[in-house]
Amino acid sequence: MPRPASPQVQIGLFHCVPSIAFVLTTRRTSISYLMLREEGGPVGRVKFQGVLSLPELLWSGGKLQIIRERGMKTRITEMLGIEFPIFQGAMAWVSFPQLVAAVSNAGGLGILAGAMYEPKELRSAIREVKSLTDKPFGVNLLAGSPVIEQSMDVILEEKPAAVTYGIGNPEAIIKRMNRSEVKAIPVIPSVRHALRAEKDGADAMIIEGMEGGGHVGYIGTLPLVPQAADAVKVPILAAGGIADGRGLAAALALGAEGVQMGSRFVVCQESPVPLNIK
Repeated sequence: MPRPASPQVQIGLFHCVPSIAFVLTTRRTSISYLMLREEGGPVGRVKFQGVLSLPELLWSGGKLQIIRERGMKTRITEMLGIEFPIFQGAMAWVSFPQLVAAVSNAGGLGILAGAMYEPKELRSAIREVKSLTDKPFGVNLLAGSPVIEQSMDVILEEKPAAVTYGIGNPEAIIKRMNRSEVKAIPVIPSVRHALRAEKDGADAMIIEGMEGGGHVGYIGTLPLVPQAADAVKVPILAAGGIADGRGLAAALALGAEGVQMGSRFVVCQESPVPLNIK
């Protein structure tokens, strides 16, 4: 017997199938999120209070509705004009325009997996994202790609909000992006690389532990993030092994100003991954 279709849940950022309730409280922020919805289960009225508040969530008319006073505010949200400091990590054959636009429309930063496209196809994919959202979004590239120069030409012409990249020396990308409005945000596996990227002119950086699917390094997220936060002045995001609000709260407490999550978004309805894998 086939499994029933997953329910569609939209809670602030996530348009997924969560059954998670969590609260975020750190020394920098105080914010409450509720993400709770079993199939057919009721969701009650919940008050949200805090320095950064989502004042109430309610169950009404068969769907979850969230009323927002304002989103979270960090240097990352201010830099990119997004509501929540949450990036959807680029995943080959998963991060297509539909998923990217859905995340951006919900207040995060959707990121297109640009490395799987030839430059001409990349332009078409970026324009497809633009047709689905008027919110900021990013594009991910591989610094060591044989078509990196042509891909950067497309990026500079199409002007997404940010370009993220890893696996290779990011200096050439940073230098070219610094001459434009596109923010250069490399994926970084160590403090040494973080210091070099900051010196080269990175606008921000994603500090990714070995738990992350990008497989850029060999240091765990938990020890790496605070070391990087202490070492550099630009804002950082944490990545690797983060999948819910506890991970976001931990990242903020460790000195990051946002998170990047990949696998967490695989379960979203806009993800093309088969249901039995989700």
